[in-house]
Amino acid sequence: MSKSGAWIWAFYIGMSSLLSLFLGLAIGFILFSENGGGLQFAQDPAPVETPAQSAGLETETPSTEIDPQRTENVQTPVSTANAQSTPVTLAAQLPPVNAAHHLFIAVNGQWLADGTREFLKELKPGGIMLRSGNVVSEQQTRSLIHDIKSTSGTGTLSSDLPLIAISQNASQDNLLQIPGTVSAVDIGSSNDMEKARSLGREYGSTAKAFGINIILGPLLDVYNPATAFPNLRTQSFGSDHTQVAALGLAMAEGIRAGGVIAVAKTFPGYAAAGYGSDGFSVIMNQEITGLAQAMYPFREAIRSQMEGIVVGHIAVPSFDKDFPTRSAALSPIMVTELLRS
Repeated sequence: MSKSGAWIWAFYIGMSSLLSLFLGLAIGFILFSENGGGLQFAQDPAPVETPAQSAGLETETPSTEIDPQRTENVQTPVSTANAQSTPVTLAAQLPPVNAAHHLFIAVNGQWLADGTREFLKELKPGGIMLRSGNVVSEQQTRSLIHDIKSTSGTGTLSSDLPLIAISQNASQDNLLQIPGTVSAVDIGSSNDMEKARSLGREYGSTAKAFGINIILGPLLDVYNPATAFPNLRTQSFGSDHTQVAALGLAMAEGIRAGGVIAVAKTFPGYAAAGYGSDGFSVIMNQEITGLAQAMYPFREAIRSQMEGIVVGHIAVPSFDKDFPTRSAALSPIMVTELLRS
């Protein structure tokens, strides 16, 4: 390209750049003028211009004062949003869950010592298990129960926590001091359903008079003479699993009729277990058929809507294979997968 041609191209490029610059300035000036000469930022909406007043047409300049009606309309969605968030606010204000409400504990003595009183105030347990050292008479027991409930701070009604439980049977734990009661083995020998129901009703009504909510009974253990502890013989309804289930459920029906809760014991059955090789642990070493018979009364209790079942410290290696010496009470296999399912 010649020198003169290069100058011509440079001239055209320069003129094009100047024209673009002037065109951009002109457009910017026009836009600036339309906005009234003020800078408008992205977050600020452009003001609405008021058209010029013409004949026969009234125009109204928007007022900067707040209209109460419009304010109410604007605030309504906010109010609704607040109402919808109320459950979250209430949930946040609820007191924390007290894990001790799921515990039954025992106390010593016929009255509350100062240390026990402070302990109950702090713990607030869900239940108290009365033992032989706690019960002397109806009046003394009622006084102790009233003291326990008032100390825990949840109320003194029978339904207020902590609930009060007691283990009651005629042969060994006649803590309610019911005269003339018969043992489970005697009821089993006669296979008298009405006698079992009547005795349960007497247990329940007497416990209610004492201020007690729960009887840990009936005992649903199926007695196995080959392995069981001898002292359990008189506490069991017998060695036939169907008879034990029928008599136990009849007694539970009577306990409920007496006005308290019946809780069957002791799954999977001490009367069908024995000591392990260590001479300390309690193990149920039966085959599947024997285990099924031992657990049959507890299955029937669940079917009858029994309010609760006490789980014993009995290892069942046939079911809990990975931990063959683990107590059933601590075994998710026995409690969650087998009993609750």
